[in-house]
Parts: sequence; C-alpha cells; structure tokens
Amino acid sequence: MMRERNDELFNCTNFALYCSFYSVDEATIKEDPVVADYVAAHREALEALIAGYGEMGNLNQEICAEYLGIDCPGIGDLSDK
Repeated sequence: MMRERNDELFNCTNFALYCSFYSVDEATIKEDPVVADYVAAHREALEALIAGYGEMGNLNQEICAEYLGIDCPGIGDLSDK
C-alpha cells in the first residue's frame, strides 16, 4: 500500500513542488521511505495549497487588470516616505 502511494507521488505532476516545499531533493524522497511516506501522507494538503495559490494568482491578475491605467493623484510617490 505505501509503495503504491509512493509510486503515485513520484509520478505526480507536482512532485518537484513537493520537493521545493520540503526543501529536499527528489533523490532524498525517492531513496528514504520515511521521507516519502511523510510527503505522501501530506500530499492532499499540499495539493490544496497549490490550488489556492493558483486561484489567488488569477484573482490578483483580475484585480490588477481592473485598476490598470487608473490615475491616483492623491497617493504620490511612496518612495519619498
């Protein structure tokens, strides 16, 4: 069961992101079953986090597009402060 779950983990499209999140290289996860089991056990939470960041990125783009080109004379240059 664990082996099957880890095989799915290694072949996941977000595997490199998991490695980055935990600050480990791919070889460490593939060679150390304890690390692999931990990452696999928390995979659902990481997928939710990745999806959330994707949704926020889209929302941020929409907000920026909405305000693009608006002149804000009352704000001034923030670098002077």
